[in-house]
Amino acid sequence: MKKLLCTLLFVSLVWAPSAHAFFYKAKCLVPEGKFKTCTLDFSKRNTLKIRYKKLDYQGLNKEIPGAGIQHIAIGEQAKRRWATVGVGIYALGPIGALFLLWKKKMAIFSVEYGSSKSPEAVLFGVPKKQGATIGNMLESISKVKVDYSNYGQAK
Repeated sequence: MKKLLCTLLFVSLVWAPSAHAFFYKAKCLVPEGKFKTCTLDFSKRNTLKIRYKKLDYQGLNKEIPGAGIQHIAIGEQAKRRWATVGVGIYALGPIGALFLLWKKKMAIFSVEYGSSKSPEAVLFGVPKKQGATIGNMLESISKVKVDYSNYGQAK
């Protein structure tokens, strides 16, 4: 029984991280001007699939071939968590105001693709920790360098 449990634990530790290596949760811009939950899928060779979670936005799902990507830019968005600050001040008093120092940071990617006569673009954001990984994956499928000129300038 011990050997079976050890084997299952080992297999799950080896297999689980690689199973999700090509799927990333993101926030994608929809026509209403808001960011909605979506998934970035790099599992198919040299393509980027963007799939929205809600059924309302399933018509916006895209499959972008890497060869069709013309330009990739990255920026940063920093957003204060005002609800967290309010709860912190209510629960902890003045010490709760320290939550004002905490910001939610996202790496925002802009990917331009399609023909040069009628290009299209998609905008999506990922947690800042995943920004470099997504940038490297986009470079590898498209052979286009990511423009980092506006990255890290959010205040």
